[in-house]
Amino acid sequence: MRSRFGVLLLVFVVMLLITGCGTATPTATVIPATPTVTDTPIPLVPTSTATELPTETPAPTATSTPIPCTPDSAYDTDLSLPDGSLVSPGETVSKSWRIENDGDCTWTTDYTWEQIDATGNRFTGVPLGIYLPGPVPPGGKLDISVDIRLDPGATLGDVYTARFQMRSPGGDLFGTHPYARVYAVNGTGVCPLATGSLDPFIHLTDRFCFLYPNDHDAYIGIPGDTMVVAPAPSGPGEHVVPYVSISNQGNTAGQTVQQWAQQQMTLAMGGGPLPPTSSTTVDGLPAVQTDGLPGLLGNRTIYVIKDNTGFEITVWPVDAGFPDETDDALDLWDIVRSQFTFYEP
Repeated sequence: MRSRFGVLLLVFVVMLLITGCGTATPTATVIPATPTVTDTPIPLVPTSTATELPTETPAPTATSTPIPCTPDSAYDTDLSLPDGSLVSPGETVSKSWRIENDGDCTWTTDYTWEQIDATGNRFTGVPLGIYLPGPVPPGGKLDISVDIRLDPGATLGDVYTARFQMRSPGGDLFGTHPYARVYAVNGTGVCPLATGSLDPFIHLTDRFCFLYPNDHDAYIGIPGDTMVVAPAPSGPGEHVVPYVSISNQGNTAGQTVQQWAQQQMTLAMGGGPLPPTSSTTVDGLPAVQTDGLPGLLGNRTIYVIKDNTGFEITVWPVDAGFPDETDDALDLWDIVRSQFTFYEP
């Protein structure tokens, strides 16, 4: 009975609570919607991962692979045997140059200096090439000498050239290629070489040489005078052909040039009064000149002595009646005289 009453009492209390709460306003909590998944990737922050440390490796060993470089050479100066030197056929001479290492390779003793025009040449190195005596760094200079022989069959009076160049160990020629250039003459000394407008003349018995304009004629005439003759003038009026002649007058018997010139002028004047003279030089030797000797036209005569041999040089015309030809004759003598050289036996 008591338990039934207890149950009824509990039911009553519950109903009372429900009735008392009927006037309360209900509340709701808004739950945000689940976001829609899209195709746009979300940047990921990389997670920190462990990095494997490299294992220790041995240092590379040195190799002998050469560093690429470019060899080059430049001419500095001649040290011996000036161009135009006289060399007897069959004679061997030494030629030296100073050459600069103008590239970025060090020249070693495997480099060679060799003749590059030996084929068919009568002026050849003995031997044709030589190894360098020691290393030459970039910017360094080398004095190098070779022996060169002039063939016994070389033609007297002709010019001969031997040209040399550097060759690398790989076989390539490179850089400057200087030369030795000589005349085949039985004598000693140096004669001038041809230029663009001037040719050389070498007298093989009277032992002198000079340059003359290559539009003129130069030859040994009769009775043995050396003649340099200008082209014949053209145009209206009377003209004469300018020339310079050089005549060997023989032994001067130990006279000075003044004494010998006076003797020669006395003969030309037939014992009359001597013309005025002035001093000059020929190849550095004292000489006497005059414009007063008789003739069909006026001329200039120069007297000079070399080793007791007298030479009489005539410049023709030097005459007021032919002013243009006189100018040409004096210009011609200036050219001949400027390079005129006596050479030794």
